[in-house]
Amino acid sequence: MSRKYTETELIELLVKKAAELGRSPSSKEMPQRLAILRCFGSHNKALEIAGLSPHESYYQKYTKDELIRILQNKAEELGRSPKFKEVPQRQSIVNHFGSFNNALRTAGLTPYPIRRYTEEELINALKDKASELGRTPRTRDMRCRDAIRNHFGSFNKALELAGLKINKKKRRNT
Repeated sequence: MSRKYTETELIELLVKKAAELGRSPSSKEMPQRLAILRCFGSHNKALEIAGLSPHESYYQKYTKDELIRILQNKAEELGRSPKFKEVPQRQSIVNHFGSFNNALRTAGLTPYPIRRYTEEELINALKDKASELGRTPRTRDMRCRDAIRNHFGSFNKALELAGLKINKKKRRNT
């Protein structure tokens, strides 16, 4: 299982990284970025709570009202709630609302259910894909790769528990 962090621990990690860098850390510089996103809704919100300067973002060019209108217009065009990949402004939406489903709710639209997998389902998905491919699946082969990583902490840990050979990264000669 992946490590669980408290809000306080995440704030301390952000402050420590900022002291190390001499500036606010970017999301990519934080190994705990997924935990930060889950806990605070956005990296900038976490930086603000930690008393650090939020990053200026390309995605901040929309207001919440504009994003709500974009979602509602797309829903009218489609005749249903839009899916994440159908909205070009999806990253701005996630940055402003914390998640795509939160934005859909705010826009008065029906959010999509979040698929929850059991450990057994994830292990079976890996085994089935291995059987289909005739080899150990790679991360990119799995549609539920994020669920696998979140549940087991790493893709290789899941492969190990499924009794499959661990994929090794190829090293380039430099």
